[in-house]
Amino acid sequence: TVIEKFLSLDLIEKINKILDVDFGKTETFIKFPFLEKDSIFLDLLSDSRIMNICNLWLGKWFRFDHAIGIQATKKFNSPENLHGGPMENQGSFRYSWHEKSYCGLLAFGYMLEDQLGDGGVVFVPGSHKQNIPISGKQVWREILKKDFKNNSLVETPNLKKGDLIVFTEAVVHGSKNWDADKKRRVLYYKYCPGHLIWRDYSQIKKYIPLARNEKELNLLRPPFVASFDENNFLGDNNWRTET
Repeated sequence: TVIEKFLSLDLIEKINKILDVDFGKTETFIKFPFLEKDSIFLDLLSDSRIMNICNLWLGKWFRFDHAIGIQATKKFNSPENLHGGPMENQGSFRYSWHEKSYCGLLAFGYMLEDQLGDGGVVFVPGSHKQNIPISGKQVWREILKKDFKNNSLVETPNLKKGDLIVFTEAVVHGSKNWDADKKRRVLYYKYCPGHLIWRDYSQIKKYIPLARNEKELNLLRPPFVASFDENNFLGDNNWRTET
C-alpha cells in the first residue's frame, strides 16, 4: 500500500539535512541507524497514524522491532535481490486472514527521494498469499534467473518524496539497481506482534533512554505474552497490556 504525501516536503527536507551531516558525502551503498540522531525520528516511531495501521495488522499488543536507513547511488548499488515471502525467517514472515488481515512483521518505508522508474524497492504483488513454500530467494534464483529485465512478475512502484509504502515482509520483495543521478534514500521502521521479535533485543534495548513518554516506552518493551512467578504458579499471570 502506498500512502501518498504522508510526510510534508518541508519535513523531508529537514530529515535529509539531519542525515546529510553523517551521510551526505557518502557514495557507497550503506545501511545505517538513525533513531538516536534527532527526536523527529521518535515522532515517526509513534505517529498515531502508524499506530492505527499496526493495531489493525498486528493486533493491539504490537511492538516496535527495528529501524534501518538505506542509501545507494548509481555507482554504488545494493546487490539486486529478492527475499522474504510467506513463512520465511523461522515463520515470522507470515500472513493470514481470520476475519481481518494479520501478519508477523510489518514494514513502513518513508521515501526521502523520488523513485520514478529508477530502480529501488520492488515487489512480487500477491506473493504474501501464496500457499506454495517458494521463498523470495528461490524466485530470484530459479524463476527470474537473477535478472529483472522484461519480467512482468515484479513491480517497481513509482514513489515520490514524502510517500509512505507499507508492506508485510511476507510479500516477496527486494532491490533493483538504482539508475538515477540523485541518491536513493529511504527509512524503514518495522513492527511485530507483541510476542514476536526479529532483531536481537539488545540492539533495541539501548534506545529505551530516548523514550519521552509511556507510549514510546511501551513500543520498546521486549516481547512476551504472559509471565508468572514459578514459586507461586497459581498466582495471577502478568499479561502483556495493549500498546
